[in-house]
Amino acid sequence: ELMDFVRFFALSEDDVRVRGAVLDRLRGACEAVWPRAECHSFGSVETGLALCISDTDVTVLHVDDEDRLHRLAEELRSSGVASSLRVIERAKVPLVAYVDAETGIEVDVSFAAPNGLECARVIERLLRQYPAARPLTIFLKYFLIHRGL
Repeated sequence: ELMDFVRFFALSEDDVRVRGAVLDRLRGACEAVWPRAECHSFGSVETGLALCISDTDVTVLHVDDEDRLHRLAEELRSSGVASSLRVIERAKVPLVAYVDAETGIEVDVSFAAPNGLECARVIERLLRQYPAARPLTIFLKYFLIHRGL
């Protein structure tokens, strides 16, 4: 039953392809402003622990711009990539949070956060070492979200 639950609520191959297209649109917006920018997905989508309702976490590297949050926000608005958008400057990790206009998927974009990429690699290694952790983690995430925890 747990495996049926995971098959239903975890990302399908189609969901993963859609998330890839979301990342490509963001990449296009970033490269329009900063040609050397690199966009990397991390977090639960990257590690295979995402639910179908999960957001997508992305970090942008190689951007040396004091006003990067607002410049990215303006490009996402003007290019039509985002249907709604917030710049969150006063968080521990400042970010641009937006909803992809084409899919409705929520995206959180931070800058120069390679530790997220490193954490994703550690989690992937642990999931290979302990394969039972993936279904248990997906179930636990769903349970906690629906309990408001």
